[in-house]
Amino acid sequence: MASKIIALDFDGVICDSAAECLVSAYGAFALVKGISFAPEADAVPDRWRDGFYRLRSFTRDGKDYLMVLHLL
Repeated sequence: MASKIIALDFDGVICDSAAECLVSAYGAFALVKGISFAPEADAVPDRWRDGFYRLRSFTRDGKDYLMVLHLL
């Protein structure tokens, strides 16, 4: 008898994608603002990285990430 398993990842349960979301959002933000792109989360300036992690739980989807950085 085969087992049937459904595994769902509610962000942060199995894998936290916060760093990847930050890099993607900061890439778009950098293009708009004319600043240099940060290829990894640790390269994003503290001001935006810390604020992004703090406010990320209030977003609904990816397009809100850019707004979070803009508001910071």
